[in-house]
Amino acid sequence: MTSIRRSLSICIWLSAAVLPYSKSQGRTISVNYYQDDTTQADQPSLVSGPVSINLLFRRKQSYINRLFMPIMKIGSKRVNIKTVFDTGSEGLILDAHSLLPSRMITDNGIFLNGQNSFFIDGITVTSIKDSASYGMTSGKGRKYFGQIAYSTITIGDQSGNLVTRKMPFLLIYRGINEATGKTASVDPSVDGIFGVSSSYSSNDDIASKRKQIKSPFAYLNYSQGINSGFQLDPLSTSDKSNIYSGDGVYTAPILKVGLTEEMELNYYQTKQGQRRNGNYFATISGEVVWGDNKIKTTILFDTGTPRGVKIVDRSISRSSVISTAEPVKFETVSGFNYDYIADSKQHITTLVPFKKTDRSVVGLNFFENNFFFSDYTNHTIGLK
Repeated sequence: MTSIRRSLSICIWLSAAVLPYSKSQGRTISVNYYQDDTTQADQPSLVSGPVSINLLFRRKQSYINRLFMPIMKIGSKRVNIKTVFDTGSEGLILDAHSLLPSRMITDNGIFLNGQNSFFIDGITVTSIKDSASYGMTSGKGRKYFGQIAYSTITIGDQSGNLVTRKMPFLLIYRGINEATGKTASVDPSVDGIFGVSSSYSSNDDIASKRKQIKSPFAYLNYSQGINSGFQLDPLSTSDKSNIYSGDGVYTAPILKVGLTEEMELNYYQTKQGQRRNGNYFATISGEVVWGDNKIKTTILFDTGTPRGVKIVDRSISRSSVISTAEPVKFETVSGFNYDYIADSKQHITTLVPFKKTDRSVVGLNFFENNFFFSDYTNHTIGLK
């Protein structure tokens, strides 16, 4: 799920959670980020070796069209919610209705009774507002409005789970379809988006705007010799007979959090490019070939895109679909090849003009039969 823009200009200028609301207003918001939790939220985990976590998946006909991360606890509040596991965006967003009393949530924000922050069930909700947008085309995706909150997050299920440090996330109070202006939910069947891309370069656990919220895996504690990040095994290796719930969702024990040098052997590895501001690109450079066409492109391998492939083509002005039964081949700069046959279902392949997006997107179908890792410590992406 490609996150294409995040907005708000609020600067952080104190190491303990004292956050400016606006330079022009000449005042500050003092957030008691370290407020005591009398109900005892769980202590952060120490990742001393790779930890296996069950993801969840849902099938549509013959192919997988959603991958989920379960969350067991937020602050001191026990929950049973699913979030989209998304390698195409960074940071956690959650539907406020899944955590807060409905009387606190309005179309204009989360009501804090005039306070700068509010503490409930081990969760600190701040008055800092921002937004997150998802979709390939600017102005035609989904935009979510929320407020920055903090808590520990227990990710996984009873078979394996980890507890983050107190981390920032965006609590969503309203969403819209940008093209129509109509109300848009985060996803009809989930409570949020669990973005695990690694782009933001800061080590700070405090965020004053959406783009400073990192992958939840970045807020875990790792032992020496264990790199921050994760590895995904192919979905085809998961046990499809283990039903998680009655809505067609299955467990997929394909995720490992925490990486060793040995785990990263035999992968085609690419160092993430760095922007002028010090942050990192989530894409890999390469080229794509179909028929008599061969173009250079940047590629995002995205579990948040339910199906299909989008190829950005600078030579066209309108989007079009590649014919079915057409062989398509992606090759990264590290030498990794991904081949498939275009069809009208999970491998539907659309050519998109450059004016609409600057990167090609390979969706969830890639993860059926390929390994993937993202090493936050060394800023590398591995494929095999």
